[in-house]
Amino acid sequence: VIERVAPKTNDITAVEGVAQRLEDPSPLVQAAALAAFPRICRDDAYAAEKLAQRLQCPDERVRAAAAEAMRRILPSAAALSALRNALNDEYLLVRINAAFALAQHGEPYAEVHPIFTQALESQDPQVQVSALNALKMLGSLAAPATALVEQRCQDKNAFIRGIAEAVLQEWRK
Repeated sequence: VIERVAPKTNDITAVEGVAQRLEDPSPLVQAAALAAFPRICRDDAYAAEKLAQRLQCPDERVRAAAAEAMRRILPSAAALSALRNALNDEYLLVRINAAFALAQHGEPYAEVHPIFTQALESQDPQVQVSALNALKMLGSLAAPATALVEQRCQDKNAFIRGIAEAVLQEWRK
C-alpha cells in the first residue's frame, strides 16, 4: 500500500504521508513505512533524522527495520551515532542490521565483526540467515568472517549450509 501511495519521488506530500506512517500505532505499519521511506525520500538528512528516531522505538521489529533502512541512505553523523548505539540493542536482528549498515557506510569491519560472530553462532536460523545475507552483500569487506562462514557450511540445517556456501561462492568471484 505504501509503495502505491509513494512511488519513487521526492514529492513532499508523498514523503510526509509515509513519514506520518512512521508514527502509526502498528509496528507492522511502521516497519513497512521504514522500508519505503529511503526509496522515496531524496533528502538524506531528513531521512536519517526520521530513521534514527525509530531506532529508539520500544518495538524491536521497528528498530530492526530502521537499522535496515539506514543502509539505503547517506546517514548524518547523528544517524551513524544512533547506529553505533544500536550495536548494543537487546535484539540481535537490530544489532545485525546496524552492523551491516555501519560496515556499508565505512565503519571498519573489525568494529562490527563481533555482532556477526554472535549471529552466526546463534541457534536461531533467521538470525543466521540475516547475518549470512549481510556478509554476502558486504563482500570482501567481510573477509575476516570467512572461517565463521565456513563453519556454517557444516551446519546441520541444509538451508543454512546452502546460504553459507553461496556466500563463499560469491566472495570467490
